[in-house]
Amino acid sequence: MKIVCITDIHGYLDEALAAIQKLEEKIGIKLVEDGEWVSDHKLVLNGDMFDRGSQNRESLRWALDNSDVYNIGNHEFFALFPDVTKDFMSQSYFENHGENGLYWFNMGEEERHRLIQAVAEGEITAAYKHYNYTYSHSGVRSSYPEIPKINSKLEEVGEKLLESHKEAIKGNYKEFEQTQREIVDTVETKNGKELRGKYPFLFDVARNDRGETTKGGIVWNRFQHLETSKKQVVGHTRGTYLRQKGLEMNPQWRKQALNINTIRDAVNGKSDIAMTIEDEEKLESHEPRLEN
Repeated sequence: MKIVCITDIHGYLDEALAAIQKLEEKIGIKLVEDGEWVSDHKLVLNGDMFDRGSQNRESLRWALDNSDVYNIGNHEFFALFPDVTKDFMSQSYFENHGENGLYWFNMGEEERHRLIQAVAEGEITAAYKHYNYTYSHSGVRSSYPEIPKINSKLEEVGEKLLESHKEAIKGNYKEFEQTQREIVDTVETKNGKELRGKYPFLFDVARNDRGETTKGGIVWNRFQHLETSKKQVVGHTRGTYLRQKGLEMNPQWRKQALNINTIRDAVNGKSDIAMTIEDEEKLESHEPRLEN
């Protein structure tokens, strides 16, 4: 069995499916049919399935219906913690993102409930390891608990949110907001707003004196600050951002960690879409070129 990973689809579902189809042509393995995953090989999605593109609802539903592993990203966090996120994100963030970019903010409560339920039932996880590489949205650190405990705590978070969100659907929204803030909340520091809560390895955010995220939970780590030699595949930090920091390759390696957040760069014609395939012997990266 192989592990196929693609990440940060961000509502660009057609482009992601086109890349998967290009990949199956290259490796000679049938993966999708009529847009559905039909392979016995495992599909791993490393979070951020929505916000940016025009197929946000479709991307989320596709992820829930087709993935073998769906790891939480910071945009899933936004949807789970909308009131905390509204406090945490800057005013310019809301001004510079259109309706597609604020899908987490505009999604219906029934759809939000489905997402929360997926976390509570372990359908959405924080990290996954099968062979040699660990998969997560922004990377694991040596200070984190073991993966089963991380996933167990995320499921616990989902259960807490699910109970209070049942009341929100009935019109009692206050309890849901309170539960969010009991789990994680925004704090003001000299370096800007940060997130702190009961599960720092999941959701916390720390900043340096330039206001840049330097480290945090498994949905927030910046790739260039991910000081680890662990074998892992991540997304979150965009490829063009990494190239501004002096890295040239696509996908981006740092020690044994590999970043494959490339779909938005590919949409803008600045990169190919990177995917990985792992078996018990090795991990290979593939960059299917989409036709513009």
